[in-house]
Amino acid sequence: MIKYFFKNPKEKSLKEIDKPKVGTWISIENPSEKELLDFSEEFKLEADICLDALDPFEVPRIEREDANTYIFVRFAYQPEDKIVTSPILFICTKKYLITISANPLPFITRFLNNKIEFSTTKKNVFLTQLLSEIHREYQIFTNSLHKSIRNLSNDLESLDNKEVGKFVYFERILNDFLFGLEPDSITLKKLVSQKFIKFEADEVDLIDELFIENQQIIATCKSNLKGIVNIREFHYAVISNNLNKTMKLLTSMTVILTIPTMVSSFFGMNIGLPFQNHPLAFLGVLIFTISLSVGLLTFFIKRDLL
Repeated sequence: MIKYFFKNPKEKSLKEIDKPKVGTWISIENPSEKELLDFSEEFKLEADICLDALDPFEVPRIEREDANTYIFVRFAYQPEDKIVTSPILFICTKKYLITISANPLPFITRFLNNKIEFSTTKKNVFLTQLLSEIHREYQIFTNSLHKSIRNLSNDLESLDNKEVGKFVYFERILNDFLFGLEPDSITLKKLVSQKFIKFEADEVDLIDELFIENQQIIATCKSNLKGIVNIREFHYAVISNNLNKTMKLLTSMTVILTIPTMVSSFFGMNIGLPFQNHPLAFLGVLIFTISLSVGLLTFFIKRDLL
């Protein structure tokens, strides 16, 4: 779906227009390959780069072809009950700012509903605002994950397999976030240092703020990952310790029961045995066996083997 939006500084609301004009924001969501190829040909864009926006595993990067700058980033969104990331391509041309994504862009809702003061004619500033909203979505998700991790880690010793599975899921999400955020920091640096786009002084400050936002979110993700790793290691240590205690108990009980069993077995054979004709032979063997078991039990308890 291809839509054309326009808003200058004097207008209060964003307008959807039929044909693009200078300063238009062209939003493309979930296009077919044919639509993208036709669009690329019409606006003289690199078709192969545009098609890369449909690749769900596309890595963030920045490229310059002719007079156009292509910026790939990844944004976070939540389809149904899963948090995932997806690529979005920003194309900065002399006339337009173009966004291409294979999935809906939840962060643009604030722009469409005029909750943010912006202008499509100020392409550079508008680009930084869009990138800032992507960071904002990342921050919301990382804060939510942090709360979930804290809630699940309140009673670590009683974690069950389902809760451990949640930690693994959180870890996958955070690694996915870092996969998108860490290359972004390099992209933001290149955007200014290699002069892919001509920024004014105040616009460079906006890029610097984006870089700081990026680093803060990365730090939060790494902190959460470290917490998950520590929780997982603690859980494995508890399981290993409990297993060792169980094995120690079973081994000790085996020894305690085996030796008296051997004594009883000797006196159960059909051969001549000492005291077999004594009227208290059974009682003697029983007392000896119990005494031996109690002695072994006392020995294991004193040696902390039980």
